Amino acid sequence: MPGSGGGDWAGRLEGVAIYSRFFEAQEAQQHYGAYLARLGENRPVKRWTVAAVLLRKVSIPEPKLYPQTLVAYEYELRTPSVESFKVVRFLVVHWGALNGAIQTEVRDLHVGRTYRMTLERFDDHPQLRTIKLVTQRVALDLPLFYTIGDGLSGMDKTTQR
Repeated sequence: MPGSGGGDWAGRLEGVAIYSRFFEAQEAQQHYGAYLARLGENRPVKRWTVAAVLLRKVSIPEPKLYPQTLVAYEYELRTPSVESFKVVRFLVVHWGALNGAIQTEVRDLHVGRTYRMTLERFDDHPQLRTIKLVTQRVALDLPLFYTIGDGLSGMDKTTQR
């Protein structure tokens, strides 16, 4: 139910500013104009939609210890050719635990199955660097991506193998 505070919100807040004093309309318009100018300098983040087979998973730590946890899973590209996506093996960062709850759709992924994902470079999400990232048993020299999209995992299962 909207506004109940009981569900996930897939939206985004951007450009929120809180001041300790009242602004007249002209000064507020100046701040807004400065924000729009800064926003215009942002570069779009590159995205790829790929199908990849899951090669290796890591364990999701107990949420009591780490209520927000990212896990890096190793994949191999299955789509024949994705424009400008030049890697074959790579790591994908998924939410393992969020707000103290294990993300079952990530936990229940199966090694050997192919999944369709929308990816962005992990480095394009600096806000994630402060969150516990579990990487045991994966090749750390592989490129690192972050899965995005609908739902927490941003993935759709495919029937390919």
